[in-house]
Amino acid sequence: AVIHGDTLLLGTKGSVLLSRDAGTTWRPIDIAPATFATYITLIDGVLYIVSDKGQLMSAKLPLE
Repeated sequence: AVIHGDTLLLGTKGSVLLSRDAGTTWRPIDIAPATFATYITLIDGVLYIVSDKGQLMSAKLPLE
């Protein structure tokens, strides 16, 4: 999981979830669909995900 202020990112089996309100509501984001995320980090507004198969994916964090 990544925590940055009220923004939370959570890797789950099959999706990456984003919360902008400290975990009250969640929505999937289309960065790594159908991926089991074993590692997630956020660096300078870019989300980096490592899958259980060792694939590295990156994308800008959605603004909304």
